Amino acid sequence: MRLYLLSIIFNYIDNDKNSLPVYYAYRHIQVMSMNNDNISIRCIISGKVQGVFFRASTREQALQLNITGYAKNLSNGNVEVLANGMSNQVEQLKEWLQHGPQHAVVDKVECEMINDQTLESVVRDNFRIL
Repeated sequence: MRLYLLSIIFNYIDNDKNSLPVYYAYRHIQVMSMNNDNISIRCIISGKVQGVFFRASTREQALQLNITGYAKNLSNGNVEVLANGMSNQVEQLKEWLQHGPQHAVVDKVECEMINDQTLESVVRDNFRIL
């Protein structure tokens, strides 16, 4: 859709090079695309997050947001989430992790950016529960 909008704008610019509204629309699309770069994060969620469908609910949220990665229970009672997707969608998932599903009690969420090398062992076209 972004490419379609850009082609409309560029065609319009070709026809009317002095159009100020087109310039601002073009700048808005540029800013939107800069904010939608792909990012990867790893989050550790602590609290009452096991046995409350936290991983399954996280998967549902991730799939709705077109995010790949995984959610996995850790031996210390925490849940680890690795998420890869457009930055605005990953941010939405991070916000959701702050409260999780209905029966979860989230005490803390700690997230860090990770690089692509960390993702090599993760399926890039799905979100899994491990």
